[in-house]
Amino acid sequence: MVVSEYVKYVMEEGIATVASNRQLKLYSNCCSEGGDYWNYMKDFDNSAAFDTLAMEKNKKQDIIEDLVRFSNAREYYRRIGKPWKRGYLLFGPPGTGKSTMIAVMANFLSYDIYDLELTAVLSNAALKRLLNRTPCNSILVIEDIDCSSNVTDGLFSASEGGRLIVFTTNRVENLDPALIRKGRMDKHIEMLYCSFEAFKVLARNYLGIVEHELFPKIEGLLREIDIAPADVAENLITGTTSIEGSTAVAAACLQNLIEVLEKKAESNSSGAEEKGEGDDEDEAPKENGNWILENGYVNSRRSVA
Repeated sequence: MVVSEYVKYVMEEGIATVASNRQLKLYSNCCSEGGDYWNYMKDFDNSAAFDTLAMEKNKKQDIIEDLVRFSNAREYYRRIGKPWKRGYLLFGPPGTGKSTMIAVMANFLSYDIYDLELTAVLSNAALKRLLNRTPCNSILVIEDIDCSSNVTDGLFSASEGGRLIVFTTNRVENLDPALIRKGRMDKHIEMLYCSFEAFKVLARNYLGIVEHELFPKIEGLLREIDIAPADVAENLITGTTSIEGSTAVAAACLQNLIEVLEKKAESNSSGAEEKGEGDDEDEAPKENGNWILENGYVNSRRSVA
C-alpha cells in the first residue's frame, strides 16, 4: 500500500509544488521563420490574480471552478476519448480586462503562456507543427481572432492534452459561428464595462479602501455610464508607494473619477439631444434594453452589481 498509493501521492504532490513555485515564461512564434517555432521572449512576471481582478464575485467563482474542473480532468478526458483541452473566448470592448484575465489564468494554473501570432504562420501545416511543439499544461493565446483570417482550422487539430486555448476579440459579432461553437471555444466570457462591484475591487487595489462616502455617487453614475475598468483604474492611481493612501488622497481620486463620469454623462446626453427623435430607425433591434447582434449574441453592456 505504501509503495502503490502513498509514494505515488507524495510524488504527485511534489511535482505540483515545484510547478506552482516555478517562474512562468512567455513564448511567441512571431520571430521564427515561417512562424512554426516557439521563441522564449521573457519571464512572465505579471502578478494578476482573481482576488484583485475587477469582476463580479460570482462570475470569477464560475471561471475558477471551470479551470479547476479542467485541470483535474485528465483521466476523465482519457476515458471518454476526447483530447484534454479547452477553449475560452474572451470578448468585450477594449480596456475591459481580456489580457489581464489571461495573466490571471496563467498564474492560477501555473501554466506558461504561448502567444500565437497567426499572421506569422504560412500554412495550416506550419500551424500544426507549431501546435505539436506546444507542451502540455500551457495556455495558447490568440488575441484579436477577428483580425486573423488564415489557418484557423489547424488550431483545433492538436491532440496533446492539458492545454487551454484562449481567444480574444473586441468584436464577437464579426466571428464565424462555426469558429466559436462549443467544442472549439467551449466557454464564452464577456468582459464587461465597469460595474460598481468591479469598481470596489479597484478601489481596494489602488486606494486600500472598502467604503467611502463618495461610493453611492459613483454607484449611481456607473449604472448609467459605460466605462472600461482600465479607465476607472487610471483615475485611482495615487502615485504613492503605499496602497494605504491618506484619506485626502483617496477622496481626491474618487472625486476625480466622479468628474470623469459626469463629463461622460453630459457628453452622452448632448449626443442624444443632437440625434433627436426619429433618428433611431436604423438602430439594431433591442431586447430588454440590450443590443441583439447579428449572430444571436446579446451584448449586456455591463452586469449589475
